[in-house]
Amino acid sequence: MMNNVINFIFIFIIIIYLFLKAINKSRINRMFNIEIFNNTLDETIFINDDEVIIHKDSKKKLVNGYILFDKYEVKKNISYGNMSEVYLVRNIKLGNFWVLKVINYYDNAGLFREEGILRNINHISIPNIVDVYYKGNTVYIIEDYIEGVSLDKLIKENGNFSQKQIIKWGIELCDILSYLHNRKPYPIIFRDLKPSNIIITNNNKIVLIDFGISKYKGSLESDYISSGTRKYAPYEQFSNEKITDEKTDIFSLGMMLSECILGYVPVNKNDLKKMLNFVDIEIVLILIKAIADNREKRYDYLM
Repeated sequence: MMNNVINFIFIFIIIIYLFLKAINKSRINRMFNIEIFNNTLDETIFINDDEVIIHKDSKKKLVNGYILFDKYEVKKNISYGNMSEVYLVRNIKLGNFWVLKVINYYDNAGLFREEGILRNINHISIPNIVDVYYKGNTVYIIEDYIEGVSLDKLIKENGNFSQKQIIKWGIELCDILSYLHNRKPYPIIFRDLKPSNIIITNNNKIVLIDFGISKYKGSLESDYISSGTRKYAPYEQFSNEKITDEKTDIFSLGMMLSECILGYVPVNKNDLKKMLNFVDIEIVLILIKAIADNREKRYDYLM
C-alpha cells in the first residue's frame, strides 16, 4: 500500500513538472518575438523574475549564399562568439564587401548595444557602421570590411616582433585608447583589449574591432557583470568590485604589448626580465608600470 502511494506521488510530481515546463515554453514564446534564420530556439535553461536565458545552436546560423534584407549575400563566416556571429557579406548591387555582425539581446542580460557606441565614434582606426537592421531581439550591424590579419594570428606565426614594430603599434593603440577615453561627455572603456580584437591591415596599420562589451564610463566604475578576457585583464576587472575604467584598458594594453615582445602573455617577474633580451629597459619599465597589480601605481590616463 505504501509503495503504491509513493508511486502515485512520484507520477503526480512528474505530471506537474511537465505541465509547468510547457507553460514556461509558452511564456518564452510570448515574451520574445525572435526571428533566427535557419535555426530554432533551444530549450529554456531557467526562468525567474529577473532573468531569461535561452541557448541556441551556434553552429546553425547564416549559410553561405543567403541573401539578407534583399541587399547582402553571405559569403563566409568569420567568427562565432558567445554574444555574436561575424560574417563576410557582399553587397549584391555594388559588388563590394562588408562585415556583418549579428547580435542577440535578451531582457536584463546586462549587455550594451554595440551600435550605440560605434554610431558616436569617428576614428580612422575603428570601423564605421554603414547599416543597422533590427528583427525582434536581434540586431544586424553592417561595418567596414578591413583587409588584413588579426594580431593573435601574427603572434602565433611570428612568435614576437622587433622593438621598432612594437613601438609603432604601441603608439597607434595609445592614440585609439586616448580618443576613446577622452570622449565627451562620457569616456568609452573598451574592456576587452587583446590581439584577436586587433586587425593589422595590409599597410601595417592597427584597426580596433569588436566593441561588444565596451561601455560608457558613468559616475560608477563598478559593472553589473564581470566581462573581458582574464589573461589580459587586471585583478579588479573580475573581482567582487567588477571595476573597469581607463586603468583597466591600460593594463590590457601593457599585457598585449608584452605578449608581442615575448610571444606569450607574461605570468611572473622572470617573464618580465626576459623582455630585456628583446627591447630596451625604458620600454620594459613603461610596461611594468602599465601592468602593475596595484591599480594606483598604473598610469592614470593616456594623453
